[in-house]
Amino acid sequence: MKILNILFVVFLISAFCVLGEDTLNITENQTASENVSVNITENITNTTIIEEPEPVEELISDFNVLNIVPSKFNIGDIQFNIQIQNNGTTELKNLVAIVSGNGFSTYDVVPIDILKPGEKSYILVMGNSRQDGNIQLSIKINEKTSYKNITVTDPDAKNETVVVKIDEKELLNLSSRSDEIEKRYKELEDELQAKKNSDYDVSNVDLDDLKKFLRDAQSYIIQEDIEKARVSVTLAENEYEDQKDNLDSAQIIKRSVSSILKDNAVLISTLAGSIIAFFSLYELLKKKKESLYQKIKEVQINKDTKVIVEKKRRKKGEKDSEE
Repeated sequence: MKILNILFVVFLISAFCVLGEDTLNITENQTASENVSVNITENITNTTIIEEPEPVEELISDFNVLNIVPSKFNIGDIQFNIQIQNNGTTELKNLVAIVSGNGFSTYDVVPIDILKPGEKSYILVMGNSRQDGNIQLSIKINEKTSYKNITVTDPDAKNETVVVKIDEKELLNLSSRSDEIEKRYKELEDELQAKKNSDYDVSNVDLDDLKKFLRDAQSYIIQEDIEKARVSVTLAENEYEDQKDNLDSAQIIKRSVSSILKDNAVLISTLAGSIIAFFSLYELLKKKKESLYQKIKEVQINKDTKVIVEKKRRKKGEKDSEE
């Protein structure tokens, strides 16, 4: 029996030793795993996340010299328009032209104050030409130089009297173009007014220059001045296209709730007054109805009426009992 007890004790000691070793191994494994987790966390923390910068829209300042209107002159004082188009993505300001050429000198320039991307406008140049022939003009605007040709004639070069024949076909063509522009101008006016009434932002639309070019064209056509009429008609057509583009690109103005309420304050106050008046009238009629009902009720149940009704009932009861 003692031998069995000794063996049982030895067995328990061996089991406890084995369990102790396993527990120690598990603890060591857990510690190692925690260390690995800590190292991974530290590596992730120390890793710098590089974000790509957002692309920035590049601003481009660029323009083109399209043409010179008119391009034919007599020797002496002359005046012409240089048409400029903004081909860049930024607004151009104070565009001044320095113009030079053989026998040509400038004495006044009216610049373009502001030219938005995609828009066209004119620099007005006034000068003097002392040489006839085909003259190449050098046009320097900011740091950009362009070249355009003009034709200058000397009417006094020959002593012979020159009879100028009017080109009836050209005059008729200019008159037809002028009439077409006037028709489009009226349609543009109507469309402009309609968009104003519909709360569109039409601040970029200005029809004053178009109207002026059109009136000049009609005046020169009546005077049978073909050259000046051609210039004015061309300017009117270009100006119409520019203003038409501005009107077509107009966006509707987003209005806040407060501005809508402000604009409709009179209507809202009128409706509110009507609603208040309706409820006041309703309450008044309701009170009158209740008062009338109360009076009728008092008449029906007063003491005299009760007495009369009771007397009638008694008389009726007596007759029934006699029968």
